[in-house]
Amino acid sequence: MATKNPPFKIILGSSSKARREILSEMGYEFTVMTADIDEKCIRREKPEDLVMALAEAKADAIVQRLPTGGPLEEDASTTLLITADTVVVYRGVIREKPTSEKEARDFIKGFHNGCQFPAFVAVIGRYNSHIHKFEHFQDILVVMQQW
Repeated sequence: MATKNPPFKIILGSSSKARREILSEMGYEFTVMTADIDEKCIRREKPEDLVMALAEAKADAIVQRLPTGGPLEEDASTTLLITADTVVVYRGVIREKPTSEKEARDFIKGFHNGCQFPAFVAVIGRYNSHIHKFEHFQDILVVMQQW
């Protein structure tokens, strides 16, 4: 696919291989920056609140690391920062990234037993000094094509 040249720079605030692949497959050039936050310190009761809080915290952390002065600050109004988070709810319990191999095996075993589970996703896009919130990664891609 040909590279798209939108009128803005894209920073993907995520180490997710899937998110990188989606943007790449759509032909966008982007820079990857990851947030250095302790996700376990951010707690919310509702999964939809948790993913939004995590995505916002990631965006805030990355914005703090962006250099001041120079071309990036001058281009800040034309820079899109995309951060996201996903959690799964299994039997009423929020499950985030497993912390051990045993926990990962337990998660997979539970999922394999045919239990359905909802996934909650939040995506934050900061563009032109505005914060845009989305419930799906694909939603921001649709909006990007309109900017």
